[in-house]
Amino acid sequence: MPKSQNKRHLQWIPLLTSYLALGWILSWGGGFGCSECRFDADCGGTSLCQQGVCVGQKDEEPTTDAGPKPSGLCQNGETQPCYTGAQQTRKVGACKDGKQLCSGGFWGACLGDTKPATEQCDGIDNDCNGQIDDGNFGGGPCLVAGQSGPCERGIEKCVQGSLQCSQTVQPQASEICGNGIDDNCNGQVDETPPCNCAPGSTQACYTGDPSTRGKGTCKDGTQICDRTQTWGACVGDKGPSQEVCDNQDNDCDGKTDETLEQPCGVNKGTCVEGKRRCVAGQWSTTCEGAIEPTAETCDNKDNNCDGTVDENLTRSCTTSCGSGIQTCENGTWKACSAATGSAETCDNKDNDCDGKTDEALTRACNSTCGAGTETCDRGQWTNCTAPTAGAEVCDSQDNDCDGKIDETIGDEINLTNDTSLAYYGLGVAWDGQAYGVLFRQDKTIYFQRFDRTGKSLAPAKSITTLNFSPSNLHLIWTGSNYGAFWYVYDAGYKYTFARISTTGSTLSTKAITIGSSSSARFAWNGTYYGAVWYEYTSGTGYQIKFQRYTSLGTNTGSIVNVNQASTSFTSSIGIAVSGTDFGISWSDSRISGNSEVYFRKITTSGTMPDSEVNVSNNASSSSSPVISANGSYFMMVYLDGRSGSTQLHATRVTRSTSSRGVNYQLTTQATSPLYIGLSPMTTSTTSDYGLLWGDSRSGKRQFWFVRLGYLGNTKGTKTQITNTTGYVYDPKIEAISNTLFGAFWTDTRTGNRQVFFRGLCGL
Repeated sequence: MPKSQNKRHLQWIPLLTSYLALGWILSWGGGFGCSECRFDADCGGTSLCQQGVCVGQKDEEPTTDAGPKPSGLCQNGETQPCYTGAQQTRKVGACKDGKQLCSGGFWGACLGDTKPATEQCDGIDNDCNGQIDDGNFGGGPCLVAGQSGPCERGIEKCVQGSLQCSQTVQPQASEICGNGIDDNCNGQVDETPPCNCAPGSTQACYTGDPSTRGKGTCKDGTQICDRTQTWGACVGDKGPSQEVCDNQDNDCDGKTDETLEQPCGVNKGTCVEGKRRCVAGQWSTTCEGAIEPTAETCDNKDNNCDGTVDENLTRSCTTSCGSGIQTCENGTWKACSAATGSAETCDNKDNDCDGKTDEALTRACNSTCGAGTETCDRGQWTNCTAPTAGAEVCDSQDNDCDGKIDETIGDEINLTNDTSLAYYGLGVAWDGQAYGVLFRQDKTIYFQRFDRTGKSLAPAKSITTLNFSPSNLHLIWTGSNYGAFWYVYDAGYKYTFARISTTGSTLSTKAITIGSSSSARFAWNGTYYGAVWYEYTSGTGYQIKFQRYTSLGTNTGSIVNVNQASTSFTSSIGIAVSGTDFGISWSDSRISGNSEVYFRKITTSGTMPDSEVNVSNNASSSSSPVISANGSYFMMVYLDGRSGSTQLHATRVTRSTSSRGVNYQLTTQATSPLYIGLSPMTTSTTSDYGLLWGDSRSGKRQFWFVRLGYLGNTKGTKTQITNTTGYVYDPKIEAISNTLFGAFWTDTRTGNRQVFFRGLCGL
């Protein structure tokens, strides 16, 4: 045992002897009011309980039960209630006590207590403030069941533990003729009667939302009754427009310049950008919430926000050998430049005259996990840095000393965590700061952001509620906002595009037309969204089509026919962006019924300079390709049977020439893989990829992960990242750095499909 540890153990001997002697004296000295006890509370509040008897005079305030008991002598195996939250929340709402266990004569940590959490609309006081469902829930638009016309408009409110749609527009007493609106909400528009009129007569009309009529800049138009006694079109009316800072009610909601803000200041160093508000049609000169530059200090921060940290910071210093200068570097004042004496030794003396004693003295030491160094502290060697077993982190080290480096890190996290509801479909995008996740529950689409560890940054926000269940959800980060796409079969194939801010606000929505297919896939190249889908036409066969869309969802250019029409089935289409070029992948069996994987490049202007590429090109069946890309190459991973069983294979395609690279077989297990997710780590020409796939080699379908080199070869260990008793679906993977990935999927282990997350190390 080290000498320092022997000293610490020997220090207990006089202390324990004092306790025993004091207990003997008090047991015989009636003048001290001795009595048996287990806790300080047993001593009437005036004495302390030590060695089972009340002794001494209690000078400090008694410890309350508001938190875990401090370390002190106790009987092994004893337990007592504890609570680490604020006292006023204890046993309020969902908050409850935990327990402390006595071990080795000391009270341990408080385990199992439940502290306040974010309030949810669930009929429970989650934040333990004595009020149920008092959070800011709902507020989004919704449709009122059983109503028609404008009367079906509503707004979500939290009622008795669930979000309900509350009607906001009531029916008019009678129909307003000629405005094209079902004013009395009877399912008919401008019905006769009362909509008869005298030819040539006129009347005021308004085609906007009735609730905005006559407000702000909104104004009526005029209708003229024609010879058939029917009111004609409404001419000259003006409806709501987007609110601008002009001291006018542009959106006709009875408010002027409401909530208009613009950024100000800078986001650099310690400075934080603020916002200016629109007041009476003018932008205010005050930048609210901004953090301004301050004088530079030695803290490894850019305090004056000039882009440089700790620049030109010096201060004078002295040692026993003289005066000198210290320079700030990386937030730390470096050694004094004053003259030094002899070499420093571990003797608690300033041998080198730098004003410090025993500084930077180390020597080799060892532990069960490896070698390290000890540091000299006040003339004694201590603090061996040899590694000890701990949690594994992504740092190229074997932190838990199990012989493996950077194996999968992070726990599986249930992001939705509501077993009473089922969640389907995933759209995932990393915006540089957090993950944006798009998912649906029944007919409602939600958006939510999570940090790199899977911690929610804000509650899920409803984007839209539809008449039919949506599918094929996509979420893409453009650099300034998210682009979302989803499909609903509502009397035909219909897609919707929406722009979503990082706060979950819907900036705009637009219905877009994408052929007669529910199979569309999307990608963003910095200027346009590219959409690819396939259609079947009798007599022609399967045709893959491509269309470009602007950042606002408006189609531009002509529809491009990507492949040669094939009477064989075409499936598993995909799209990715390398540089500004789109890469399209698919499989079909045009060649003697043998399924092959194909690729074709489309430029940002919508042209196809190169021919189709048969990527798999072998006698065995190849199918189910996924495609991703870095700066100069497209990477394709697909199922292929050339080795005698269906396995994962990878092949890259050069962007500039559309030439196929070397084929790599990635798996060798007996069971066929399925459900593949692929993500590039960066957009550089040599960036690697994260590969996520499912197979049932362990008897139950699970997801596995491996890092791929930019050539398509595997790097590192194939790692099983799920261990579920249910079924896994919808694999999505996003790279957030050169080492870290985020894996998302849906899982039925709880009985209902839930959205799960796990952080992965890809070294």
